[in-house]
Amino acid sequence: LGQLVEESMVELRVGRGDARRYRLHDLIRLFGANKLAQAEGGRAARQRWTRSLVLYNTGWLARINERGRFDDTSGSLELFDAERSNVEYALAQATDDQFPALLCSGRNLLRHRVDHGTRRSLLLKALQLIDEEEE
Repeated sequence: LGQLVEESMVELRVGRGDARRYRLHDLIRLFGANKLAQAEGGRAARQRWTRSLVLYNTGWLARINERGRFDDTSGSLELFDAERSNVEYALAQATDDQFPALLCSGRNLLRHRVDHGTRRSLLLKALQLIDEEEE
């Protein structure tokens, strides 16, 4: 991992208690996603990978969101800040059937960390998707 950090392919973030988090640089993530889509059977593999990424983020947000509601708001917000780019990526990649659940799972964290206009547009999109699903 150290060499990948040196080559700017992976970003290292040190959080509370010297906790280390690694994340792929956005361009590397995009490159890998495109390569996967171009490979034989890649489109289906990319869809499975994206769905699992969104499901993981939905569960993670729900756990951190719940913890922050009652016990450790500042700690939950710090964790969210460290993972924000991954959450934003998941929001951008979520399919119509996944988006409302993902958004709702982190509703309290998003209230603290997302500006009013963006939050409003995300909620309107979720409501529209729910309405379309019911029709």
